[in-house]
Amino acid sequence: MRLKINRNFVWAEKFVSYLAETGVKQVCVSPGSRSTPLTLAFDNNKKIKKHIFVDERQSGFFALGLAKQTNLPVAVLTTSGTAAVELYPAIVEAYQNRVPLIICTADRPLHLRNKGTNQTINQDNLYKNHIRFFYDAGLPQLTKTAFQTLIKKTGEAFRIALIADRGPVHINFQFDKPLEPHLSTDEISETKLTELENLLVAQLFYGTGTLFKTKDVTELSNKINKASSGLIIVGPANFYEPLKKKIKQLSGITGFPILADGSSQFRTGINENDLIIANYDAFLRSNEVIKKIQPDIILQFGRTPTSVSLENYFSKIKSERILINEFGDCYDPSANASKIIKADIYSFLDELIKKIDKPSINKQKEWLKFPLQLDDLCEWIKLEFINNSHLIDETNTIVHISRNIPEKSVLFVSNSTPVRDLEYFLQKTNKNYTVHQNRGASGIDGIISTALGIAEANKERTFLLTGDLAFYHDLSSLYNAKSKYINLTIILINNNGGGLFNFLPIFEEKEVFKKYFQTPLSLDFEKIVKIFGLDYKLVKTSTQLNLALNRRSDIPLVIEIKTDAVESHMKRKDYWKNAVEEIDEWLKGIDNVC
Repeated sequence: MRLKINRNFVWAEKFVSYLAETGVKQVCVSPGSRSTPLTLAFDNNKKIKKHIFVDERQSGFFALGLAKQTNLPVAVLTTSGTAAVELYPAIVEAYQNRVPLIICTADRPLHLRNKGTNQTINQDNLYKNHIRFFYDAGLPQLTKTAFQTLIKKTGEAFRIALIADRGPVHINFQFDKPLEPHLSTDEISETKLTELENLLVAQLFYGTGTLFKTKDVTELSNKINKASSGLIIVGPANFYEPLKKKIKQLSGITGFPILADGSSQFRTGINENDLIIANYDAFLRSNEVIKKIQPDIILQFGRTPTSVSLENYFSKIKSERILINEFGDCYDPSANASKIIKADIYSFLDELIKKIDKPSINKQKEWLKFPLQLDDLCEWIKLEFINNSHLIDETNTIVHISRNIPEKSVLFVSNSTPVRDLEYFLQKTNKNYTVHQNRGASGIDGIISTALGIAEANKERTFLLTGDLAFYHDLSSLYNAKSKYINLTIILINNNGGGLFNFLPIFEEKEVFKKYFQTPLSLDFEKIVKIFGLDYKLVKTSTQLNLALNRRSDIPLVIEIKTDAVESHMKRKDYWKNAVEEIDEWLKGIDNVC
């Protein structure tokens, strides 16, 4: 018996069904004609949850948030032309931050490129500078070989996205008309169609090969055993709980304190014996401290740290600094790291700890006291500084958020000033919550959409701390917050412009600064938020903020805090100045005693 079929739809069905078999559970879809076969194939697949977005940029960032929270690849589907380009900002962030996305773009046939065909651009490896894998599937072919190749490449894309070279991958699909399944393109036998639809493939291989080099473990253990002092740096990353415990175990055995970035997950869920230091950005502003903290060895995990003081410290010391991460990434802007070790971190540390000579670690204990005392001193200075007013400003917002969000909740922090204030002011706490960030490319675009993706995948409450420019950049995504009934609380710091630029020398050029850098918006966010049907609350005091954070609402809530960017900048400078003066005075006392 011969059947009339549409080859585009049969091709798309096979791709989507295998994508579901590999483990893809969610897809973000935007409307478009050329992507019709894939859209319908995703719609027919009950194993994959569909999220629909009119705006492709929002779709890409929402998928980014989903993938961050679930730690699994999320598919994104667009039609051809500039619709595909709209995904690029989210792809760049996913590439830099190693977040797994499977980008599926529909395309016109190759022979229509460069012919003036409507909605046609060159999509051949469109994202080539920021993608981990690319495959152009070409036009669908009803052959066993073509279907096997499609499935093989799909499996390869999934494995790369999740494991082998974690990050975004791109598959481009060429389709010729007709695109709808009820309009046939071919007649084939029922037997052949069944053969293509039920085509079996080899089981997907998830292994990554060697977990680490034994030589690297031996060399590093020897260096640690010979060292009389050391530090562990943990930069921004979503360290999973067993790995956090393993790094803490290394810290406890060696006596190396952990300098924990605010976005590292190491300042939350603190235990009594954890050697965590949170205030290094303050005490490393003292040149006297830098002279005294010159460890033999520094071990760095995670991405490039947020702290400028820490980066400056790296450039002034001669300590041997070793970067350890899964893919051998060079997170070293100062360009003075001694070595980069590529390894499965958990397995590597498990073996390393076995080789550490514990009796030789006793020499660490005296040196260890010094950075811990500095951290305690700075914490006292910080709390005295933050608690001197009941009014909310940029310097104390993060402290009140941390104290009031529930256990197991998620806090997503926007780039620019908020993530820096997280670094400066986030305290250590035994409360266990997760901190997310978009520190891959550190852009302020797609922030609300990313937070919505995180909230959609999160069973607990989700909070977003963002500035007014980032909020404005992604304003229309508030529609998705309401229409999709996503439980998100947004804390909006409104300082009427680009507060981050206050930190730069251009701040002194007042007229130019305001016109080209501060770019004040002067928007009434209350009216805007209510137009989208969201709840709104303006807060001025710590009590009002605390009550708003603990408030339960059936619809997303925006909490606005109006601040003065210049006053906030001067307050940070006063804090750093006071901290350095107090530290230097304390150091004189230690030197006199000695």
